[in-house]
Amino acid sequence: MKRYRKLTSLFLGFSVLVITNSCQEKWDDPMPEGASIAISTLFSDLTEEGAILLQWGDIRICNGFNCIRNEVSASNYELFVKRPGAQNFERVIRLPSGTNQFLFGDVRMGEAYEFFIKSNRAGTSVDSNTVMIIPSAVPALEVVFRLDLGGHALMHPRLSPLGNQVAYVSDVRFTESGEERRALSLFIWDKETQQHSLIKRYANQPNWSSDGKRLIYVTTEGLSQSAQGSLPSHLEIFDLEGEGFTLFSGGFHQQYLPSFSKDDKQVFFYSDSLSSDDFGLWQRDFFGNTSPIFPSFRDPELITGLAPFFDLDVSRLNGMVALDHLQFFNGRPAYQIFGFDMDNGGQKLDIMVSQWSDSSPSLSPFDANKLAFVSDRSGISQVWMLDLVSKELKQVTFFSTLKSDYRITKIGFAISWADDGKALLIPVSSPRGGRELVKVAF
Repeated sequence: MKRYRKLTSLFLGFSVLVITNSCQEKWDDPMPEGASIAISTLFSDLTEEGAILLQWGDIRICNGFNCIRNEVSASNYELFVKRPGAQNFERVIRLPSGTNQFLFGDVRMGEAYEFFIKSNRAGTSVDSNTVMIIPSAVPALEVVFRLDLGGHALMHPRLSPLGNQVAYVSDVRFTESGEERRALSLFIWDKETQQHSLIKRYANQPNWSSDGKRLIYVTTEGLSQSAQGSLPSHLEIFDLEGEGFTLFSGGFHQQYLPSFSKDDKQVFFYSDSLSSDDFGLWQRDFFGNTSPIFPSFRDPELITGLAPFFDLDVSRLNGMVALDHLQFFNGRPAYQIFGFDMDNGGQKLDIMVSQWSDSSPSLSPFDANKLAFVSDRSGISQVWMLDLVSKELKQVTFFSTLKSDYRITKIGFAISWADDGKALLIPVSSPRGGRELVKVAF
């Protein structure tokens, strides 16, 4: 009896071992213990022939020279596409380890394609970011002016309503009280004379009045840090005809990105007037009356060192105010674009809320339904356009990731409409070095 029990136990143990081993799949490329698959980052390019070139590479989270996680490359990749008009993604192809690009042909111009990469290894998978590209004719670029000297910034360029001048910000070096200093400063470039004139040191983020006779901007001249460690900023106006400077809004708070209303009777701007570093949308008139339109954009889940916003714009045709702000979307921080309809009591509207980062909105002064903005939805920052009524998207720029090309830097980026709404002015880092203001005709 004891012998029978012993044999039974051995049989059961052997059976469990056989079953367990039969359930374990033998992988040709097993996952090292404690490792995970590196997440791929996907980029999209448009070739000269009009095909979509997809490229990807692995991201490994590292601190200095030491990677925080033990990550390994995938054994194979699967490419998925959502075609124009489709509701779901479909698999296109499986590609072996070591592959990092794929040419996707049979493209319909003017229609949106979305892609992502699934990285596979030893029965586990991770998805890349999703990219969107809308193929169209690549627009011609014309250099308006360039700043050749190394280290010189070209920030917040704004074309005047008359189209004959550009206000912009660059850094200047100067000597003050025997010390070498460097400060962001306001300049005006004149189209007719091709001359650059320094208007104000310690000035940033200019915007024109609708008649083109005044500039409002942010200044920190003569200001010092508060007890909380933040530097207050004031709003000041420069009169081009009288060449005079007038303080518009002072105080101990931070005020940024001022923009005149369409009738020049009010100014809209970001401010943390209610709580330090908690920014909302505010308005102020020329009688000194100040009130919040939306007092706080703070997301309580958002703890990050990223800039809370990049730009704000006010329509010259109606009461729309468009701005961007950093928010959480599906568990990750992303810049999103909101509108405030001042013709309807300041109603808040979601203009561009998505998995991608969309920022630097610019409302067309020629068509109330058109909005230009910058987005990383193609994989790198490009300029896009949205029809506010039909919600139709158009990709304007196709800067390449394959070769040395122009690049968009979000900080200080601003879009101006030109040529009766048929072109845009944007600042870019030039492949030749330095910074350029270019006109993009579409």
